[in-house]
Amino acid sequence: PTSTLVSVIIPNFNYSIYLTQCINSVLKSDFNISNIEIIVVDDASTDNSVAIVQEMMQSISSIRLIQNDTNLGLTRSRNRGIVNAKGVYLFFLDADNYITEACIKEHTSILDHHPEFSACYAPCQEFLNETNELLLKRSNDYFNYQKLLYGNYIDAMAMFRKKDIMEVGMYDLMMPPYFWEDYELWLRLGKLNKKIHFINGNALSYYRMHKNNLSSKITNYNYNILIH
Repeated sequence: PTSTLVSVIIPNFNYSIYLTQCINSVLKSDFNISNIEIIVVDDASTDNSVAIVQEMMQSISSIRLIQNDTNLGLTRSRNRGIVNAKGVYLFFLDADNYITEACIKEHTSILDHHPEFSACYAPCQEFLNETNELLLKRSNDYFNYQKLLYGNYIDAMAMFRKKDIMEVGMYDLMMPPYFWEDYELWLRLGKLNKKIHFINGNALSYYRMHKNNLSSKITNYNYNILIH
């Protein structure tokens, strides 16, 4: 049924420059906007992010704002979004990225028709912030727990059943910051034999590559902590 409520969770810290494009990409979805809630979790930004969201909220009732009093980091911000979400399904979208019009509809359709799946994801198209040049695709292969053990290839931009993500304990707050919390969650879902569906086809989201990308700060030390 198309009445399924979807919560799009957008953690944000000082990304006001990208935030409008990010939120607008959700609002332009080929999906009944009255069945989408957009939850922006602002992590004590010092730019004008909050003002941008508050202004959009005046005319768009589907946007909700959660403000962290202090900077809690990405993992805690995502978990705050999860706990406060009203949706049956959750889609994670970072504030510097954006989605295609078909993204929400295609993910929702999979979970609506396949109650056995805990989550689904589709390819993400990387692009260079400075030039908009298209780079590689992320999340561009089927879910395979054994393959995941050798390194992460799936981004956080994916849709989950809220009840399943709550059941497994949400994001692990003990993870080192910068991208590992996504990896650890996929590993945990795989270890618990949760069924994850790969939507093979066109990229349904766009991943911005720029000098502030958190995932550029990965170290071998972090990796060794994770898999052992």
